[in-house]
Amino acid sequence: MSVSPKPIKVNIVNTYKTNNVKISDIVAIQANQAKERFASFGDPIAKFPQLFAEEGWNILEGLPIAYELTPAEQDAGINQRKANLAEWRKNDSKIILFHEKDGEPNTATYKELADYSESLWTDDKGVFIKPKYGANCCYRRMHAIAASAMAYTQYAKDRKPFDIPSQVKTYDSNPAIRAKEMRNDRLQENAQAGRKPYTMSEHLAISCLEVATGVNQVTLRNKLAIGVGVSQKLHSTSLLCNKFESLNLLARFNMLPPTDEKGKKIPPVYAKGGYIPLGSVTNQFSRTLLGLVTKADKLDLVAVKAMGHDKPEIPATEKQVEAAIKLLMTEKTNAPKMMSKDSLSTIKIGVPDQYTDIHKLLGGILQDDGDAVGAAIDEIRTSKRKTVKA
Repeated sequence: MSVSPKPIKVNIVNTYKTNNVKISDIVAIQANQAKERFASFGDPIAKFPQLFAEEGWNILEGLPIAYELTPAEQDAGINQRKANLAEWRKNDSKIILFHEKDGEPNTATYKELADYSESLWTDDKGVFIKPKYGANCCYRRMHAIAASAMAYTQYAKDRKPFDIPSQVKTYDSNPAIRAKEMRNDRLQENAQAGRKPYTMSEHLAISCLEVATGVNQVTLRNKLAIGVGVSQKLHSTSLLCNKFESLNLLARFNMLPPTDEKGKKIPPVYAKGGYIPLGSVTNQFSRTLLGLVTKADKLDLVAVKAMGHDKPEIPATEKQVEAAIKLLMTEKTNAPKMMSKDSLSTIKIGVPDQYTDIHKLLGGILQDDGDAVGAAIDEIRTSKRKTVKA
């Protein structure tokens, strides 16, 4: 019998003060959020300079939370900046800083970006300035901040790089509590403008971190601002990922799905250690493998077949979990007959435009996008649509 870890108590009462911080003095250490951002990270340098060129940082789209760095974190921030410069100097492509009034793009090469960034991050002697603060939140904007400053200074004459308006906060000195406090702030920020929403697989990554500290399904639901069904699935699947770490389930859920030569998603093929479609995993599938189902008639049939028994109190072994994943991706015998895509497309056309959640659901099914289907189902569950009487 496993014992749930004792939840870490987090002090959520905090006072903030807002400072304008020089770009050289604040850095977003990417490793702090690397386990949360996968596909949705995108290419910030291709987007944000054009948004910052005219007015600089828009405070209406949120502020980074600045926290004082330890000496080791300062060194990590400098090393990250050096790595960025080295990477950009190898890149021969261009970025668009902004568009001129005639519509023509004003561009810069990545090598020019590297030279400009180095001038921001070093002193008159060429020595890298030790950043005073780390930036929690605004992860993608901070990754592109030097390019955005470059766009801002070139948009109009005699401009100096803008400072970054930041909320200064002191986190707990205990590393575990500090990490959780910082993650809580990022989760709250995720609902604000300017933040690219987490994908379902990224929500799973966060859930794994939260569940490892003893967070239950209800608390997880409130933290992520998601529906009951999705939170149940994320909680049980996180337990499965954390229990069977050697199977590398979380990383496999976050792999890019297979596509054809035109970039269109194609049905995945099972491979040991390979991609697993998160949309195919249900709450009951994970709970059955974990031995958490209370009644035999609630067991997941695919999981039961892989385990070779229907005793709900007996959890799966590592080998059986991998076998269940293989069946999940290859077994078709127990699956109900699905409607054709042509039929679903016809249904989608007939759905009134105001039912956007239904359109999202059908669109996700037609595109074989499990994450989109899960998000649409969650939206439907939580909608307050009024019933129209005939």
